[in-house]
This record gives sequence, C-alpha cells and structure tokens, in this order.
Amino acid sequence: MDKLDTILKEIRDSRQAIENRLDMITTDMNIMKDDQAKLSDRLKQTESTDILPTHNDNENAIAKLQQQMEALQERIEDAEGRSLCNNIRIIGLPEGKEGNDPTRYIETWLQSIAKDKLLIHFVVERAHRMPSRKPIPGAPARSVIARIFNYRDVALQVARELDPIIIDYARISLYPDYTLAVQKRRASFQIIKQRLCKMEIKYALLFPANLRITHNQKTHFFDLPDLVSTWLDENLPYS
Repeated sequence: MDKLDTILKEIRDSRQAIENRLDMITTDMNIMKDDQAKLSDRLKQTESTDILPTHNDNENAIAKLQQQMEALQERIEDAEGRSLCNNIRIIGLPEGKEGNDPTRYIETWLQSIAKDKLLIHFVVERAHRMPSRKPIPGAPARSVIARIFNYRDVALQVARELDPIIIDYARISLYPDYTLAVQKRRASFQIIKQRLCKMEIKYALLFPANLRITHNQKTHFFDLPDLVSTWLDENLPYS
C-alpha cells in the first residue's frame, strides 16, 4: 500500500509540470492566432492596394501571404489537437450524476470499470460538463470532457470491451476528444478503412490523421485517403 501511495504521490506531483506545458501550448496558440490575424490584415491590404508596381507582383505577394496563413493555420490546429491528446469525451452520463466533484467521480468510475486491470490506477486531472445550458428533463445530457494524466488509451479500450456501459438506464460511450478539424480529417478515411477491412490488411489511424498500413512486412504511411486508394489500386489491383 505504501508503494501505491508513493506512486500516486509522484503522479499527482507531476501534474504541475503538465499544467505548465499546457500553459505554454496555450501561449503559443495565442501568439500564432495573433500572427494569423496580422497576416490576414496584410493580405487584405495587399489585395486592395495599387502600390505594387505590376499585377504579377501583386499576385505573387498575395499567394505568398496565403501560403503563410495556411502554414500558420496548420500549426494552430496541430497545437490545439495536441493540447487535447489526453482528453476523453464521455457521452450519455446522466446530468448531475457526477455531483459536486466531477473530477473525483470520473476518476473513481474509470477505476471501477477497469477493476480487472489490477496495476492500472487512473489519475484524472480535471473533468467538466460541456459549457452549455443545462438541458431540460428528458433531453440528452451534456458531454463530459475529462483530461486523464495516464492510461487514456486503456480507458478507451476498456469502454469498448464493456460496451454497452449502462448507468441509471443510460448508455455511456467514451471517445477521444479531437478538434473539429481533426475529426473531419479522420472521418475522411472511413470508406478506405472499410475497404482495408474487407481486404484483411492491417492498419491504424494515427494522430492527428495519418493512416499506417502494414502489408508484406512493410509499413506505409498516408495522410490522404485518395493516396491510400491509389496505392491499393497500383499494388493490389485484384484484391
């Protein structure tokens, strides 16, 4: 028991380091968003100005600014996505079930559903309902977002193994918490994933949205579903 207490203390003591890193990510994101706003202003000025000597120069300047904005947007989305990489989204938990301490409730609940994994002890840094108006009785409950210090993938795996999970007659589901942009990119692989399943080809969708395929003891990576489709057509045309 003393050993477990020591481990838990070390985990909880390291929370501050995690919080500091999150603060740094938030600061970087704010700086990048400010840079993006400045680039946007420069782009608008360039489009409306007649100071540039030629039409071609004007077009080149606009194209360069657009490239800078796109690169900056990618950096912002990546930073936002990585700031959520330890989060899970809990769907269906009845309103108020978490009481006044949602963090402790989620931590205890996760531990209870993973009771067969004796060496696992979840540490939830924080948990909260989505910040929207409390639903009327009978309406769907708001999602709960929980940031897990450790074993996030284990929590998701346990939820899949136990599906369905029922609390007070409500079905509970756990999902990774991705930004909307990342969700859309990952969803774009859905059809090609079905094709890979039918072909019995091993694959994994990595963060943020990169598909890893293992075939004939070789590994391939793709960031667009069209590239996967082309690769399959060229290498496995009759499968």
